[in-house]
Amino acid sequence: MLRFTILGTGTSTGVPCVACTCATCMSEDSRDKRLRTSLLVQSETTTIVVDTSADFRQQMLSHSVKSIDGIVYTHHHYDHISGFDDTRPFTFFNDDQPVKCFALKQTHDVIRQTFPYAFGQAEQIGGGVPGADFTIIDDEPFMIGDIEVIPIPMKHGSIRVNGYRFGNFAYCTDTNHIPLSSIDKLQGLDVLILDALRYHTHPTHFTIEEANEMSKMIDAKQTYYTHIAHQIKHAECEKLDALMQKVKYGTLHLFLCHTSAAITINEDADPDVTLDMMDILDRIVPMHRQLYRHTAEGPDDMTSHALASLIGCSVTIPIQDGRMALGTWQGIHLCEFRHHARNRKLIATLHSIQQ
Repeated sequence: MLRFTILGTGTSTGVPCVACTCATCMSEDSRDKRLRTSLLVQSETTTIVVDTSADFRQQMLSHSVKSIDGIVYTHHHYDHISGFDDTRPFTFFNDDQPVKCFALKQTHDVIRQTFPYAFGQAEQIGGGVPGADFTIIDDEPFMIGDIEVIPIPMKHGSIRVNGYRFGNFAYCTDTNHIPLSSIDKLQGLDVLILDALRYHTHPTHFTIEEANEMSKMIDAKQTYYTHIAHQIKHAECEKLDALMQKVKYGTLHLFLCHTSAAITINEDADPDVTLDMMDILDRIVPMHRQLYRHTAEGPDDMTSHALASLIGCSVTIPIQDGRMALGTWQGIHLCEFRHHARNRKLIATLHSIQQ
């Protein structure tokens, strides 16, 4: 029997995020404390770790992992490989035997470039270097000890990544597209772990809504979400999901209770849109203290009020088939006009239309 331990469910920054004062990052709810994404797979005789996250050392200590039979990488992004150096003790305390690693070729190449000292280019050994024995994989199943590992090819934006299936359990982090051929490999699951970054559109990750749709296609008995950003507060997500399950058709009204921030709908696929909007608003309402009378709270005082009035404090979104009926490129943007962000209060009112 296999045992699975979710080592982390957070996005690349982890949650809470450094220097952030949003409601999720300030939350005392343990479900809002998320280490970087990783997975531990164990049988009676074999231990596998999926990805060496930035929190790898803490994760290994927290779960008393004393040996690793194989590390399987999903892809080469830094939050999934940055703990590679902390694999050294698994070599030190295993008679200097290298740790077996399995990765796509691009992932292997990036790890070699990122940690050249581990591959024969160390100026001096000092405290030692990671010992790694890499096997290049693609989409063919392979064995680590007594555990079969089935790669699930996916897309993460424009790059190829792998999810993995272990028996009736599958792990599909960091993706916004799973091809039909891979969905076929995911049939008959008991448990699916699936990428779901946030509510609004992202160019390389599933949103909550997109993950909901994908989970219906895969139809595992139980689906859990991972790689979750700080835009999602667990308790609020639970409440919203429960409400949305009850509403087939209707409207969702969002009202922001502040005069120095705003809420709007705009393109959400290209981050340059946000930067361009910031430049445009700076030109429309320049921040010069001498131009305004109301500056009691600093040079951004009156400018934030003016911008809040121009953009607005509410949006209304239609609900169709239990989902927000946003356009393909639309996302909901909360616009913060103060230089020093603060907690914001948002009231959501859901109107149901009986049919």
